[in-house]
Amino acid sequence: MDPSKCNAQESYLWEIQALQMHAVPTVSGLARVFQDSLAKPLYDLEDFMDYTYKSMVDSEVNLKKRKFLEEEPPAVSIKVNQEWLNGTLWVEA
Repeated sequence: MDPSKCNAQESYLWEIQALQMHAVPTVSGLARVFQDSLAKPLYDLEDFMDYTYKSMVDSEVNLKKRKFLEEEPPAVSIKVNQEWLNGTLWVEA
C-alpha cells in the first residue's frame, strides 16, 4: 500500500471540521487548535494526555448550569382529546 496514494489529506479535513462543531466544548476547543494560525506557540501534548471520556463527561456534568428563568414558569394546563376513530386531534390550553 502506497501512503502517497491513499488520499489521507482529503479525509482528515472534514473530520476536524466536524469535531470543531462538537457539542462538548472540550472536544470542539481542542479541534479549533487546527484553525488557528500556525504562528502561535506550539501546544505541549502532555497537557492533553489526561483527557478521557470519563473526565470529559464528569466535567460537563459538574458544570454550574445557567439559570435562564428568574422565576418559575406559569403552570399551564393542557387537555388533549384524541378521537382515534375519526382521526381528529385537538388540544385545549
